[in-house]
Amino acid sequence: DADKSAATAAQGGDGDEDEVQVDAGDKAALEAELKAANVGSLIACTAHDFEKDDDDNFHIDYLTIATNLRSWNYNIKQSQRSGVKVIAGRIIPALATTTAMVCGLVDIEFCKLVLGLQNLGNSKFLQSNINLATGSEAFSVFNPNQPEEATNLNKSNLATFPSFTTWDRLDYHGDLTGAELSAQLGRDFGVTV
Repeated sequence: DADKSAATAAQGGDGDEDEVQVDAGDKAALEAELKAANVGSLIACTAHDFEKDDDDNFHIDYLTIATNLRSWNYNIKQSQRSGVKVIAGRIIPALATTTAMVCGLVDIEFCKLVLGLQNLGNSKFLQSNINLATGSEAFSVFNPNQPEEATNLNKSNLATFPSFTTWDRLDYHGDLTGAELSAQLGRDFGVTV
């Protein structure tokens, strides 16, 4: 099943799936396999020249999988391998942008979650500040803000939220104009936007 999922991701799905069903047994097996991995035996990362026309290096496969992971995260249309190859040929300089770097750094932090490092505390996680224009970067330990208490909300339905963080969100699906979204928030929470 994992090979089938990887092949589907590499080829790019049709993007019409509403929700992917995850088998609990497969998930547990994958978690056990990742936790049992001997990270000390991994080869150190080195710079690698990008070559879109050499299928033996799996660069386009990697880009396609990474693109589709982002698509799944943001519920946007998935990409076909052939389309990724064409786009990569046109925008190779864009691969070195801040956006690409940030995506890589986020993926590293995600891998730490998969390895279960969150159980060791926040000191294993980093927040990054990168500026490619000046060639500077800064990494610091990630210390998330504690939830803030909701205050002065007695006149609205927001008072039902005892606390919130910068990571909380409200999901609205569909094509809404700004005015329609404002009206919907007013109906849902009794606020004026």
